[in-house]
Amino acid sequence: MKKLFLSLILIILIILVSVYGILFTKYGNNIVSSYIEEKVNTGQEKVKLKVDDFTLTLNHLNFDAWINDDSKINISGDLSIFQRSVDLKYDIKINDLSTLKNLTNQEFKGPLVTNGIFTGNEVEAIIQGSSDIAKSQTKYYFNLENFEPRNINIQMKNAKIEDLLVLIDKPVYVKGDLNIIADIKNADLSKLDGMVISKVTNAKINNEVVNKELNQNLQTPITFQSDMNAILTPNKAEIKSNISSSIAEIFMNRTIINLETNNIKTDYKIDIKNLSKLEGIFAKKLNGQFLTYGSLKLFDETIQIEGDSNVFEGISKYSTEFVNNKPSFIKFSVENAKLEKILQVMNEPIYSNGDVNIFGDIKNTNLDKLEGTINSRIINASIINEVASTLFKQNLQDKINYDLNIDTNLAPNQAISSANIESTIGNLTTKKSIYDFKENTFMSDYLLNIPSLEKLKDIVKMSLKGKMDINGEILNKND
Repeated sequence: MKKLFLSLILIILIILVSVYGILFTKYGNNIVSSYIEEKVNTGQEKVKLKVDDFTLTLNHLNFDAWINDDSKINISGDLSIFQRSVDLKYDIKINDLSTLKNLTNQEFKGPLVTNGIFTGNEVEAIIQGSSDIAKSQTKYYFNLENFEPRNINIQMKNAKIEDLLVLIDKPVYVKGDLNIIADIKNADLSKLDGMVISKVTNAKINNEVVNKELNQNLQTPITFQSDMNAILTPNKAEIKSNISSSIAEIFMNRTIINLETNNIKTDYKIDIKNLSKLEGIFAKKLNGQFLTYGSLKLFDETIQIEGDSNVFEGISKYSTEFVNNKPSFIKFSVENAKLEKILQVMNEPIYSNGDVNIFGDIKNTNLDKLEGTINSRIINASIINEVASTLFKQNLQDKINYDLNIDTNLAPNQAISSANIESTIGNLTTKKSIYDFKENTFMSDYLLNIPSLEKLKDIVKMSLKGKMDINGEILNKND
């Protein structure tokens, strides 16, 4: 029994000496450094790691390595194997993060320089350092408990947005400066406590990139700045933000993000002082201003939006839902809008005035399953003779008043309408007008009733008497 006990002790001592010989001696360090090089370089085409020095003892670590002869990694300092504690300094300079894709399994580009300290043990540790990421002046502090972050403090000053976009391998849509202050006292989601402040200044849309990537036609330079303040509480972030640009101002006073479900709920206000600046976006010149406000919800790949607007000097309301980035339904109403205002906004000659009411309820926006109704009314309307005469080369003298009703039913690939115009010179009725979205065709019946031909003298430039009814069909097919 005594001999067996001594044999076990001898075996344990041999194992310990062997481990020490492999890990904590120069010979063993060389074996480990060669293993690290082989492990990293195997299967790599763009990465070549060369370990200059790897020294590991029971109380000290030094690691010096080069990546592709232009990127440097140094980690050095004290450590206690038995107490599982470290007091290390690190200095990392990566010339191009894209070369590390096979190691990180992430698409990063551009340089990264950072240095700092890592001190503590498995119960509590601190990582503190600085970086010039995206040409910024960045300082960071992480307090770890059981290797999980608890306290986080980040101060990023004058980071270049264009460099950040390059870093995450995105097109450079925007250029500008980004400042961030994050002070998170507890990063545990269930006990979350902290705040994040960010500010974007000197920002400008890169029209060339946006036009190419998003199929737009922006011509006018668009500049903007933004502010964001977030309060972090258990499982929730509450944010107040605004964007002030050369084309619009966007305000979100209360955005709530459920960090467990990623559901988002926010209010919004969009104020566009000059619609003409949106010409590159809508491919049409618009006039006037536009103000809308409402709420937005995002959950389970679904976006719900509802709001109000003062467009066309009327009362407008709308609600819509997007599922997987496709609209599922749209409801809207425009009440007591002014026809002359609509024409002005659409940059059309103001040849008529009147009151406009439109009600739409589109239950399914998929053309193959199109379903819904749109009802349009123009009442108390009249032609503005001076403008209409110039526009249509007429010499209108008598006042022309009219009312218009259009009722449209939406069916798969079709809009089917009935319309009626009652005016002081005549009436026009269509019982069934069909526009086919798929075939791009229009067909309709019509009945034109003129009770007194005398009222057409300004249009036909001759005196007529009697009355006239004309009916027939219209077909317009675009091949």
